Amino acid sequence: MLRTITILLLIFSVSVHAQRVKLLEGDLKKLKGVTEYTVIFDYANVTIPGFESEELFLKDKVDKREAKEVGLGEEFKKNWFSDRENIHEPRFIDAFNEYFVLKRKIAISKDNPNAKYTLKVAVTEIYSGYHVGVFSQNSKLRIFVSVYASDTPEVVLFKSKEVYATGMGTFNSGERIGAAYAVIGRKVADYFRRKTF
Repeated sequence: MLRTITILLLIFSVSVHAQRVKLLEGDLKKLKGVTEYTVIFDYANVTIPGFESEELFLKDKVDKREAKEVGLGEEFKKNWFSDRENIHEPRFIDAFNEYFVLKRKIAISKDNPNAKYTLKVAVTEIYSGYHVGVFSQNSKLRIFVSVYASDTPEVVLFKSKEVYATGMGTFNSGERIGAAYAVIGRKVADYFRRKTF
């Protein structure tokens, strides 16, 4: 129960904005009655505003931090990737599942061998924003969501248009980005509820 309250407070207490999920192709109505999905996150085509590639973004951040203090740059790079598994993805999963907390109709989890369907979250843009003293800017996140039978990933049953969200929380960039993941997770859950029940 405490975890539920924490997730809800995270979503509503930070400054956030998100658009509703909209259909691009397929139809979720065919998935009525499905109660569990395994979820995967894809970063193959992720972009960073202001940089030609994620690699160049990381090089810029690492070089600037290493110039100030040896080790800070490599720590930033390590956290940039570890935050995905430790903060961002759990925020999405928890927000999605907590949406159904009163009537658990659908649940998502990573590496679920019993789930016949897979929910794929393809991340297309990440912007960490900033929070320095009294100055701040929201994090930004863009994704596509798709669903396919786990044994036939080449046959997409549903794909959304690009979904956009912002999130603002703490001084920690990983937490700011995580706030946007939480907002989108809830939006995706809302879409699933409206289209499959």
